[in-house]
Amino acid sequence: TFSTSLIFQKGINLYQQKNYKSAEEALRKASEQQRSNDMISLLLGNTLLEQNKLEEAIEVFRDLIKRSPKNVDAYLKLGSTLIEQDKLEEATSIFHELIKRLPKNTEVPLKVGGILSKHGKLEEVIADYHELVKQNPDLAIMHLNLANVLMGQGDKDAAIRE
Repeated sequence: TFSTSLIFQKGINLYQQKNYKSAEEALRKASEQQRSNDMISLLLGNTLLEQNKLEEAIEVFRDLIKRSPKNVDAYLKLGSTLIEQDKLEEATSIFHELIKRLPKNTEVPLKVGGILSKHGKLEEVIADYHELVKQNPDLAIMHLNLANVLMGQGDKDAAIRE
């Protein structure tokens, strides 16, 4: 609705001004009026992160994934937030779920690889993509995704062979 759009825009403006408390209030109001809007939920989650309200942000991202299971940003934000809380195994599980849900998305291996390589967990993602390549050997996109993750690891030779 028009009023929801105005409230959402107010939340965006407040977020950009780094007035996160007021942005949170506006975004919660907009979310109540339009629960199905992924952008409102993502910005609300980001606003909560900026206020170091990690548990609340995690809840927002989990709800968004349930409502919109192909929302890449929700998985990435959830995984990154879990890593901030030293919940690396849980974050890795979230990333595995994302890879399995969207195996043909070329953005996913680059972003997930970038996040996990910082924490020494890239091998698990590489194993996921090796399995997907075995299951779908004729799909070039699977090979490309594996190559992208291998590049994230710094293994250029293996990426080129893929």
